[in-house]
Amino acid sequence: MTRIIAAILILSLSACIEAIEAESPKTSCEGIMRLVDKEKFKEALEEARWCVEALESSLQGSVASFFSANVAGWQRTDVRQENALGMGSIIGEYSKDGKTLTVTLIGSKGSGGAFAGALGGLAKMGLMQQGRRFRVQGLKASADPQGQITITLDDGSFITVKSPQYSRQEEALKALEPFLDAFPFADINDQRS
Repeated sequence: MTRIIAAILILSLSACIEAIEAESPKTSCEGIMRLVDKEKFKEALEEARWCVEALESSLQGSVASFFSANVAGWQRTDVRQENALGMGSIIGEYSKDGKTLTVTLIGSKGSGGAFAGALGGLAKMGLMQQGRRFRVQGLKASADPQGQITITLDDGSFITVKSPQYSRQEEALKALEPFLDAFPFADINDQRS
């Protein structure tokens, strides 16, 4: 009996969480001014926080749509979003001919901000300190000696491309060049700027 009650509680809680996550920006933002008009400032502030969260989730979701199902013959096997402490990442897994690669966009949820700018600064320092520097679709990029490729976006976010099968810099650059040319880095950059 205890297990049945626990299962019902878990299912109810997960349904509530899904409903909260599915809330649209319009739904979240509509009531703010009504609360302000009623001078319920504390409630309006809380509603504004929900509104911002919904807007950031929508923007993050629209960026995830750029992780296409097929990029230069690489088939997407998974795409997921992870968020923690105001930071968001979108991780796309791809495979081709028994090889795999991971594309990870790291930045603040939404369109950058101070924390993403700080991360971008660290990424740029990394670009200057190690590896080969080059451009991908007009964006600054580098490949480290282990073959990880990092592309820095204008808002301070960055995207890494890494394949365990290409663990040396030149090998990764040569093998992944068609992917780097085809993946929409510039479009993601434009979306986030």
